[in-house]
Amino acid sequence: MPTQLKFISADLGATETTETDLGDITVPIGASRITGICACCALETGSSGDGCLGIATLKYTGAGELAGIPVNLSSMEDLGQPGGTSPRFLPVNIPVPVNRAIGCYMVLTVAQGGTARGQVHLRFE
Repeated sequence: MPTQLKFISADLGATETTETDLGDITVPIGASRITGICACCALETGSSGDGCLGIATLKYTGAGELAGIPVNLSSMEDLGQPGGTSPRFLPVNIPVPVNRAIGCYMVLTVAQGGTARGQVHLRFE
C-alpha cells in the first residue's frame, strides 16, 4: 500500500491546563500501521518572541490510550524567531485496525496571550 498522510487541526485553549480535542483521524482503508507521527503547535496571534509548546496525546476513540504510542509528543514554535523548531515526523511502527478512529488531543504547557492552533499528522502504510 502506498503511504497515506492524514492530519487534524483545531484552535487550542488559552490556558496550559485545558486539553483540547482536535478531532479524530480515521485509519484509511488498506493501512495496517502508523509509520510516522508529527505534532505541531503554531501561534496565530501574539507578540514577537512569544513561544508555543504543546503536548499531543493520541487515543483510540472510546477505548483508552493507543498501545505503542509515546505518552506525549511535544512541538514548539517561537513566533518571530527565525530558525525555530521545525516539525518532524517521529518514526514509529504501530499496528492499527482499519477504519478505527484515533482521537487527537493537545494541551499547551504555557498560557497564551494570543491564539494558538494545534495539529497532529499521521503517516500510514
